[in-house]
Amino acid sequence: MSADEAAAGLLERCPPHRRTGPHPLKPARGSGSYFVMSHLGEVLNSDWCTGCCGSLEALAMSQRESIADYRSLSLWHDNCPGNWRPRPRLDGDAEADIVIVGAGYTGLWTAYHLTERDPQLRIVVVESEVAGFGASGRNGGWCSAIFPATLRKVARSAGRSGAVALQRAMNATIPEVGSVAAKEGIDCDFAQGGYISVARNDAQWARAMAEVETWRSWGFEEDHIRLLSRDEAATHLGATRVLGGTFTPHCAALHPAKLVRGLAAVVENRGVVIHERTTVHLEVVATAGEACLFLRKRGNMTAAKALWKRPYAMAYDHPR
Repeated sequence: MSADEAAAGLLERCPPHRRTGPHPLKPARGSGSYFVMSHLGEVLNSDWCTGCCGSLEALAMSQRESIADYRSLSLWHDNCPGNWRPRPRLDGDAEADIVIVGAGYTGLWTAYHLTERDPQLRIVVVESEVAGFGASGRNGGWCSAIFPATLRKVARSAGRSGAVALQRAMNATIPEVGSVAAKEGIDCDFAQGGYISVARNDAQWARAMAEVETWRSWGFEEDHIRLLSRDEAATHLGATRVLGGTFTPHCAALHPAKLVRGLAAVVENRGVVIHERTTVHLEVVATAGEACLFLRKRGNMTAAKALWKRPYAMAYDHPR
């Protein structure tokens, strides 16, 4: 994806009728250092957007003023061990090879794998609240390869091979999360027990059989999903009046806040710098081969170049 395409993706988050001024984003070109936008919802610029973004900013400011104890955010936050005291904010200017905006799963996994690839990279993560404040720290506790779109739908844009590759990558991600957690000593209650769905009437049983046949037509065998007999389904789940069911091993349960806080500690130990309670302006100015990311009233982050990737897509380029 080119810098221009990435910039266009950033514009999509704010409807045109709500923009009150020209978009100031001027992405730099070429390879080198990168800015990775992992959670655009935390990156607000009220100077050019006073509609939806302004409302989000007001909400974020209200939360910062009213929440003295981050443990009150959710049950996950409340029973997560450790200290929720914010890390030091960024005051003044700083430089890095890679700047990641957002200390949630996307940002922290990005930082983790970049340090695996090149431990010498100077990586800074900038977070408007604290690591795990948002959805990464408070969700359903699932780690699942069940994608909310059919392979047929994915194939319309990515092709058949792309759809299959995406599903296989998601399948591999589940044990990878558990493996990294075990390797790095992150006690996040990870348990990969799979996912079972039971059928309790003829229509549900017909859909279950059709679902399995559809997966077979895409090349996925019983190690991906299989039918369960009446006795198997009842034994696995203890449900009553079942006709059968389906089972996939590609699902785990975990404690989301423990995982995100653990990841933050791991990357910090690897030399990644995390600045919390640091709000970011959505603005990049490129001059003389450098790019500058403006932090609200507190300083600038500079790097050799900046490449903006589409938010929420978990896509980034490694330095060459």
